[in-house]
Amino acid sequence: MRRSWQVALFILGASVFGYLVAQIGIAQLAADAARTGWVFVPIVGLYSLVFACSTGAWRLIMASDANRPSYWRTYVTLVCASSLNFLTPLVNAGGEPYRAAIMAPWLGKRRAAGSVILHRLLHSFAYVLIWLSAVIVAFVLLPAHTRPVVYLLLGVAGLLLVGILALFLSAHRRGLLERILNRMHRVPLIRRLAVLLEPRRALLVELDNQITEFYHRHPQRFMKAVALEYLGRCLFMIELLLIAASLGIRLGYFRAFAIG
Repeated sequence: MRRSWQVALFILGASVFGYLVAQIGIAQLAADAARTGWVFVPIVGLYSLVFACSTGAWRLIMASDANRPSYWRTYVTLVCASSLNFLTPLVNAGGEPYRAAIMAPWLGKRRAAGSVILHRLLHSFAYVLIWLSAVIVAFVLLPAHTRPVVYLLLGVAGLLLVGILALFLSAHRRGLLERILNRMHRVPLIRRLAVLLEPRRALLVELDNQITEFYHRHPQRFMKAVALEYLGRCLFMIELLLIAASLGIRLGYFRAFAIG
């Protein structure tokens, strides 16, 4: 990324941050921090561990690239990108292009974009695994007198999640982006968008090849990356425990897991 773009993004981020602080008020922020109390420090530490796991997964994706950036450069990039995503919560549109732009000097534009897309897929895959695990935990924790309809709903949710996991695995095995483009041509409302994207088909095929190559040629790295993302989500659930503890509520990890 050019230096001018970095400066512009920094100014934009600083401006947004300053605006948010001004809107909320320093006094209000200080009061909220005081009410949060001791739990603030471990939550920050917890998030640092979550990002550490996700950074490790991303670096596993880039392991074949000899010029990949250092761990800490990758870590900082991921944290900054996540911050940008928080500013666009509905679409998470800011962080992923930023990551690709930052990685481009080391990996090249296409490899950088491919690594970001693949990491996002793995991240989402781990989320679905967590949800499925939460359904299983909920089954175990439900009291004996629970109505059958609750078990039925949990069972349906579990089956849906298994189906979503199968779709994710299919994307890793066979690619995803070109298939999406092909289907877009069949949908009347978005055919025009598909026509605009058609000149980019070769790029989409190349990105698909990166996705499938990681799954087929490096299955151990694939599993390790998924495991790291899953571990990060498991650590994230501790946040509920900390919040509950600050309120004087004894929750327990598995109950927090099922709730989260």
